[in-house]
Amino acid sequence: MQNVKTADLAQKLTVIIPAYNEAESVGDTIRSILAQTAPPREIIVVDDGSTDNTGEVALKLGVKVVRPDKGTGSKAGAQNVALAQVKSKYTMAIDADTSLAPDALEHLLPPLVDEDVAAVCGLVIPRHVRTVWERGRYIEYLLAFTFYKPIQDYFGKPLISSGCFSAYNTKKLQDIGGWSERTRAEDMDLTWSFYQRGHYRGRTGSREETKNQWTARMALRSLQFWFLFIARIFAAGGTTVIVTHQVAHVVDVGFSPLFAATVFGLMGMTSTGGRFVFGVIADRFSKQAAYSANILTTLVGLGALMAVTNPSHAWLLYVYIIFFGLGFGSRAVIFSAITADIFAGKAFGAIYGYYAISVGMGGALGSYFGGLFYDLSGSYLISFGLASLGLVLSDVCVWLASFKWVGSYDAPR
Repeated sequence: MQNVKTADLAQKLTVIIPAYNEAESVGDTIRSILAQTAPPREIIVVDDGSTDNTGEVALKLGVKVVRPDKGTGSKAGAQNVALAQVKSKYTMAIDADTSLAPDALEHLLPPLVDEDVAAVCGLVIPRHVRTVWERGRYIEYLLAFTFYKPIQDYFGKPLISSGCFSAYNTKKLQDIGGWSERTRAEDMDLTWSFYQRGHYRGRTGSREETKNQWTARMALRSLQFWFLFIARIFAAGGTTVIVTHQVAHVVDVGFSPLFAATVFGLMGMTSTGGRFVFGVIADRFSKQAAYSANILTTLVGLGALMAVTNPSHAWLLYVYIIFFGLGFGSRAVIFSAITADIFAGKAFGAIYGYYAISVGMGGALGSYFGGLFYDLSGSYLISFGLASLGLVLSDVCVWLASFKWVGSYDAPR
């Protein structure tokens, strides 16, 4: 039986559909909304300067159609036109080429009962899965919505509430001026704007607020930040040396370039498995333990690569692909989780952004010195050995950042 509470929520919801030349798909979108087990109060289609019969298709289905005097030229602009006319407590934005499952709103809306919730996001997957491109996109969406987003939500920082299917507290949405038109990534911009206002409520309940929150300036003066910054330089440097020169090394010992490129291309599959393996270790032990296991696995793979001296050692390449791939695909995820544990708060995005600098530095240094030592020695083994040392030092720095005395010294005051 339909949940009465959800039905009440839906009657407080206005759905906005921005559309430009979407005559072929907007009808399916509208019909899927009208067929909901908990239908919304109102649907507004913004016909943003279409040259086809988008508006006419929508009108025939009995929904409200708004036509700006002049095309806004952006999805955000079209949605803001409709937002100015919204009177309901909740607002939902959905793309004109998106169709909803019959019970989509029934599942999406309940979290909005919490007045602290600013936005909720639904699960989205491509409708057509036929071509290689469409299949690849399907896998990408599955990973994003069933793996990355739950992890981000667990740590209190989903990076984006997807613009193709999200609902909002209308007052909170209007208070920040609606969707920003300064970028094409208006959904990510909106999500981070909500963070700046302090709007977030996780799946596990309210996030504890402390009197003293981290700021970017405080983080830059902390030992924990710099231990992790250095850790990221060592990790990025070591990884870049290996990834940049792996094919050249294998070709040097006698394998064909085509074979080398083909074999290393398989690493994408093993890297996906690493996210699961080290996620389990992090849950059962600690994120630092998962990082150490990640480094150890990477070193086993690198050892196999260094042991390849002629084409008869092809089996060692498969050992390398499995072990190095497991580590390569999950190291950044673990690092992000460790950083979030330490610097959780409204300024986390700004703090984490500084680590992009460390990745760039490490990558540049790794590429340069890897090539330099090859030129000096005629072998990649010295470069790979230094990469191993860099990965070990990265692990040491991660553990140093976790020590209690470091945390006590850095505690915001």
